[in-house]
Amino acid sequence: MQMVLPGEGDMLKIDYRFAMNGLIGANGLGKKQLAAALKKAQAALKDLKARRDRGELGFATVLNDRAMVDSCAGLGKKYRGKLDNVVVLGIGGSALGPRALAKALLPHPLLKNQGPRLLACDNVDPEDLSEIFKIAFSGRSLFLAISKSGATPETGSQLLYVVNRLKKNYGKKWKEHLLVITDPEKGVLRKFADRHDLQSLPVPPKVGGRYSVLTPVGLAPAALLGIDPQELLRGATIIDEIVFSGKHKPCAAELLAALYWAFAAKGRNMLVMMPYSSKLADLSEWFAQLWAESLGKKFSLTGREVHAGTTPVRALGVTDQHSQLQLYLEGPSDKLVTFIKVEKFREHLDVPKAASGLEELSWLSGHSFAELINVEQFATSASLARSGRPSITISIPRVDAYNLGALFYLFELVTVLVASLWGINPFDQPAVELGKQYTASLLGRPGFEDKERELDRFNKKASRFLWPRK
Repeated sequence: MQMVLPGEGDMLKIDYRFAMNGLIGANGLGKKQLAAALKKAQAALKDLKARRDRGELGFATVLNDRAMVDSCAGLGKKYRGKLDNVVVLGIGGSALGPRALAKALLPHPLLKNQGPRLLACDNVDPEDLSEIFKIAFSGRSLFLAISKSGATPETGSQLLYVVNRLKKNYGKKWKEHLLVITDPEKGVLRKFADRHDLQSLPVPPKVGGRYSVLTPVGLAPAALLGIDPQELLRGATIIDEIVFSGKHKPCAAELLAALYWAFAAKGRNMLVMMPYSSKLADLSEWFAQLWAESLGKKFSLTGREVHAGTTPVRALGVTDQHSQLQLYLEGPSDKLVTFIKVEKFREHLDVPKAASGLEELSWLSGHSFAELINVEQFATSASLARSGRPSITISIPRVDAYNLGALFYLFELVTVLVASLWGINPFDQPAVELGKQYTASLLGRPGFEDKERELDRFNKKASRFLWPRK
């Protein structure tokens, strides 16, 4: 069973034959099960459309913000040919989106004369940061401080370090090497940008970090790296039109949401995202945050304890055929695999005639690596089906900005729809805040003394459970 999204070049396809019980047996969905799930997804989409039309769905509203995309495109023109590095200071959605864009659409960073590269400071590992800063401060770099509030300890500490180094290196011209992307009106970063008259771009107030890749959070780094932000939004806009026009039933978002939700109800609590393209490896990283943080919720919207969510697992074809597939085939029957297939690669690389002594490999000759990777993708999905393990394949014609924008937006919509089916809020992350508060208390931030006292009880008996004991 295959669903094709109409649009430019039949942009995107969803093949869900290996999710149905007719091919994989009792572990698959029956037609009535899928129909029931689709009915619920369609009702959820109707509500979502009403919210979108009222301007309440921030990540959808930005698709019509012409000034936003023009400002990002203008930034790219301003710095064209003037940068070696675009350095992102950010974490979570502030870094995962730009990383996914750079990995998918830029040449390998070791290739010479290919334009600026992305350096993402998305951790506070001092060894990794030290190496990144050595590269950044030895070339022409623009630092992007990306945070809605600026109060995140990871981004805040990086910013303090970078501003100090910029002042030492460039004196009064330090501001020319820093761009702030933050809330338009409030927060530490906004105050900092206004006080020093720094160049800045706004993060739309109604868009949370993990949904922000199609705002200046992702579009500004993209433009600076030579990626056309208008193409990213064009792909997303086509998906928006297809999903909300009502002309195609079921639409792609309804279908994927229904499949994911129905399999979760059947005990498939692990959702594997496995692109068969190294260029899309970081898309899985981006998806993992979107899915986990949006859907992992203890309480429903009515206050009922639900412990909703499925666990996203990042995998890469063909690499993880040789590391994880054994588990998927014969381990716990708790996974649903989503493959992403690229129909046309930018390079094909033919396999030549076998050299003397390698005749046993001659069956590979005459094929291309592009053919081989897609053959292996189908072989993997078929082997899963043979073992009664469900999978879905999403195909895109090629890896480009247009199709990447479509995937970003489609997965955002699907995530929100699944949240509706579970009756949870996909836009908050209440549990994550506690870890932030504990971090603040341990570092002596005023106002968090109560959290410090909470942590004391964890340390009282710690010595009894340490190895080796003193």
